[in-house]
Amino acid sequence: MKTIRITGIFSVLLTLFVQDLTAQTQTSTALTVEEIVNEFLLGEGVEAFNVTIYGGFDADITNPRIGSFTSFGTGFPIEEGMVMTTKNVQIVTCGPGVDGSGPTVDPDLSQLLGGGPQLHDVTVVEFDFIPSGDSLKFNYIFSSREYNAFVCSGFNDVFGFFLSGPGITGPFTGEAENIALLPDGNFVSINNVNNGSPGPCTNPQTGEICPCNADLFVDQGDNTGNQSQSDVCFGGYTVPLTAEALVQCGEVYHIKLVIANVADGIRDSGVFFEKGSFSSNLIVDLNVNPVVPGFELGENDFIDGIVAGCTNAQFCLFRPDTMGTDTTFFDLSGSAIPGVHYIEPDQNFVVFPPGVDTVCVDIISLATGLGSQVDSLIISAVTINVCGDTVTASASIPIFNEYTFPVVTTDVTID
Repeated sequence: MKTIRITGIFSVLLTLFVQDLTAQTQTSTALTVEEIVNEFLLGEGVEAFNVTIYGGFDADITNPRIGSFTSFGTGFPIEEGMVMTTKNVQIVTCGPGVDGSGPTVDPDLSQLLGGGPQLHDVTVVEFDFIPSGDSLKFNYIFSSREYNAFVCSGFNDVFGFFLSGPGITGPFTGEAENIALLPDGNFVSINNVNNGSPGPCTNPQTGEICPCNADLFVDQGDNTGNQSQSDVCFGGYTVPLTAEALVQCGEVYHIKLVIANVADGIRDSGVFFEKGSFSSNLIVDLNVNPVVPGFELGENDFIDGIVAGCTNAQFCLFRPDTMGTDTTFFDLSGSAIPGVHYIEPDQNFVVFPPGVDTVCVDIISLATGLGSQVDSLIISAVTINVCGDTVTASASIPIFNEYTFPVVTTDVTID
């Protein structure tokens, strides 16, 4: 074995490609519902409390219908987050829907449907929260095994996100409004999003006409409701949708997330929430990534840091609102020293022009000759939110002053 040590410009570059050819969605109910809400749903600018399930039961327990999921590499549009189903979350991965507990009534879902069919397998998560901005939004996908055989039928599985609080005067419990809406104003359900042609479509079995919104639908299976692709085990699902509402900064709001089977409890449905997307408009957020100029690297190579004098970094600042011009100041700290580990940027602020939501700043590293010492570079961005509070977003990246890796070679004989 021979070891090559690189402290400056790369003379040898090895890339290792590790590919997972069996990627599949995975679910877990190992955490309590409250932990799942906090770790897999909530994002920046929201403080949540009083998390309950099923109309008032404490959420400090695990529940088979409320879990976390990951779907990296599967093709499913949301890679990680929280999931709610009308049976246990194992149905996401084609497991049996064996959990038949839970209520069979919900006044808000029944009102949404205009009365009519009986509800089954109702799953509810509720909590209070305080937004740090003047708006609320989060991303989700609705999926069901009712697709495609029961489109435009009475088996119209449904869900709702019922928001109540200051400034909201909706028709549901506590003057709540349903913010799970389609662009055409309809609520999201089997009959309102399906695989018909855009505009009215007809169920081939019943002849009933219903809106399709086919551009919002991903056909995932066949007419038996079985999954035919390798992401999630449902006959179909919506594209990622966004629930949003105007709120008042610093006030207390309440939201009820609820899903149910309709008319029967046989073919189940689920809602996937994107991790960290439940947020109130934080002025600026940021991340930092290594940049390797002049090299083609595998996806995971050097992703964890900067090699001093060889690779650089780029940190990008994001704002959710692209209206007007914003200026944001940033600060660089950590054990890394400007002029020794990196070239300090010419200015400590960025300007967002109108219509622009992302501005990036390059960090150029310097060769240090400090041996195996690892230093840190921390980037912090400070903004003032609409409540008048100072909000700090930060990210960090290590700097490897020396990068060592083994290279295995074979002896070569030259005649």
